Amino acid sequence: MSEKSGQGSDGAVYTHIKKLVQAGYIAQDKRITGNKGQTNYTL
Repeated sequence: MSEKSGQGSDGAVYTHIKKLVQAGYIAQDKRITGNKGQTNYTL
């Protein structure tokens, strides 16, 4: 994700996303697809 957005490391991007989820600005949906985890975010 960071390569596409140009916002820095994955850890930094995840930290910002986590704060937005906690504040209620975005919703997080985690699923297991096959043997991989997938997380989707919506506004």
